[in-house]
Amino acid sequence: MEDALAFSMLWTVAIGFVLGAPLTVVLVHSALRGGKPDAEHRANELYRILLEEEVYRERCFSCRAEVEAEWLRCPTCLSELRGRCHSCDATVKLHWSACPWCMESLEHEPDVAHLPTPVPRKLGAAAA
Repeated sequence: MEDALAFSMLWTVAIGFVLGAPLTVVLVHSALRGGKPDAEHRANELYRILLEEEVYRERCFSCRAEVEAEWLRCPTCLSELRGRCHSCDATVKLHWSACPWCMESLEHEPDVAHLPTPVPRKLGAAAA
């Protein structure tokens, strides 16, 4: 009877060890590892910084080229990016209706200086 009790106790310990060892290894490993490795953490931080820079980067409304905040025209497509107040010469955004510095009303004229002049077609040329 003692042999049967020792045998069942041995099996209980063996099954407990087999089932508990992997869990113990995982717990010890995660405690010693301390979260993400430094390289993975740095990579995630660099990715976040690049995304922020891309989101906050100024772009031309027409051609989506990268532009500086102070530029009045896009150097790529010559589209007007900002205007000037006629009263105080401050840089203003195109959609503003008044200058925030001098409160002068802003009247924007469409910027068509950079567009090519259309070539008139002859009426007889279309029929031919």
